[in-house]
Amino acid sequence: MRILIALLTLIVSTSVYSEAGCIAVTKEKLCIQMEWVEGPYVGAYSKNIVRFKDLKVSTDDITVYKSPSESLQFFGWMIMASHEHGTRPVKTKVLEEGVFENTKIFYMGGMMGTWQFKVKVGNDNFVLHALDV
Repeated sequence: MRILIALLTLIVSTSVYSEAGCIAVTKEKLCIQMEWVEGPYVGAYSKNIVRFKDLKVSTDDITVYKSPSESLQFFGWMIMASHEHGTRPVKTKVLEEGVFENTKIFYMGGMMGTWQFKVKVGNDNFVLHALDV
């Protein structure tokens, strides 16, 4: 029975994250990758780079980044025991096709709960980072 459970867990986990380094994969088969450049900090501004790798055309030798065709919004989110809300606005700059720099990410000190950094692509929300404080 343990072997069966382990096998099922392995199958599910590899099918969900079949692309190494992907936090999530969009409907357009864009692998979302994120790298913190500064932080993540609590009580100070943080900065990250988010890349959308096109899985349809990228190979082992060539990586192609592509911006989603649907609307795109990066934002912070706070989940507390009794409610949840957005954070200060995040400033987003396009560095190149499919590569975005996010600055002014602020997880406020003194607020207990889970801070998240998210992206909304079209109608789909993806949690790219979560930090319990």
